[in-house]
Amino acid sequence: MALALVLLAGAGLLIESARRLGQADAGFNPARLLTAQLNLPETAYATPERKAEFARQLIGRLSSLPGVRVAAAASSLPLMGSSAPQALDIAGRPARAESDFLRVSVRTVTPQYFDALGIAIRAGRRLGSDDRAGSPAAAVVNLALARTLCGAGAGPEAALGKRIRVGNGSWRTVVGVADDVKQVLDQPASAEILVAQYQDLEPALSLLLRTSGDPKLLVAPLAASCAIW
Repeated sequence: MALALVLLAGAGLLIESARRLGQADAGFNPARLLTAQLNLPETAYATPERKAEFARQLIGRLSSLPGVRVAAAASSLPLMGSSAPQALDIAGRPARAESDFLRVSVRTVTPQYFDALGIAIRAGRRLGSDDRAGSPAAAVVNLALARTLCGAGAGPEAALGKRIRVGNGSWRTVVGVADDVKQVLDQPASAEILVAQYQDLEPALSLLLRTSGDPKLLVAPLAASCAIW
């Protein structure tokens, strides 16, 4: 009986934890959202230009599917965990030492990403179709990173125009500040940088479809649309 009571207590704690996680605010709207992971073969898509063109064509196909309200792509999806610590340089400030890394998640996204997940822009603008190869490198940061850039008491608009760089990457100008989206559901949102996928396209694509009905009905059309190579 004692063992049974322990098992029941453990089961009750797990159920309560699951209930609380289910009610947690992840920072985006998961309702009627279909996601998929797609890896582009390097032999066929060896250049950033070919990857960018593929992404444009694919998003166009997916957007035209019946029942799809918004189609978008990103290098990774929320709730997939935070990235490894990376050094963040801020123009006008001393460079960070390796012992003082700031944990920053960097995600490349298509312009429709914010609408697909229902993420609000609190200051500035979202990444758009003009943010492509050859145009000035832009970035949207989340509120957590904006507070790091400008201090907890500053408004999100104070981060606009800041120039930042992750590792040895390009310097980017902050053009927008977005709501926080969690990478781990039961932890506070971590600092995040979002960059235009058409400027810095990665070979792995995570697809997002915001649907008007049951997302499962779009699984087969989604798979058919992706098989274009």
